[in-house]
Amino acid sequence: LCGTTDDYLTCKVEWVDLDEGSSPTASNGFSVRPIDPERTLALSANLEQMVEMWQSLVYERGYERNPDQLRRLYRDLGPMPPATSPGDRAMWVAALINPLPALGVAPEIRSNMLRATDVLERVEVVTEGIRSSLLYMKPTLFRTIASRTMTHAQKLFTFLFRHSWLILLGWWLAQRFPNFMPLPKSSLLLALRMVPPS
Repeated sequence: LCGTTDDYLTCKVEWVDLDEGSSPTASNGFSVRPIDPERTLALSANLEQMVEMWQSLVYERGYERNPDQLRRLYRDLGPMPPATSPGDRAMWVAALINPLPALGVAPEIRSNMLRATDVLERVEVVTEGIRSSLLYMKPTLFRTIASRTMTHAQKLFTFLFRHSWLILLGWWLAQRFPNFMPLPKSSLLLALRMVPPS
């Protein structure tokens, strides 16, 4: 909570244990949602593998905005907290996928992390955040099909461009000699194979 006192901005800061089961909130005093310790620890443990996949995709797809951005980020954050400290681990992962300057590959989750009222909610928020980031960076079926279709179209265009003289020659012969007997299909394919690549 922030306000002004004697023209100075003043704020009330409340320290919260990130790994406790519930925390004070501004509206109702305390979170009353029951905490499932097993689910919390399971989600926390899964974060390690998700972070490894996320890191690989950032490197492979070249999402770093600056040289060695991710390496410097790891240096500033230090090692990932253990799965047995799910709140600390959740905050660490949030800082990793929402750094400054931003990588632009993950939804903004920092405000949701700060508003979370218990450790399970923090782990759920960051899990959804990194999952969304992975889906953004990994090629979907649609992207794969579109990419392959574009590749085939490019190959066809390249082939037509390289052998345009042969196509024009065939058109000219058909116009000049309407009764000209076309070559058998096998002969035409053989002629195309004999055309050296440009």
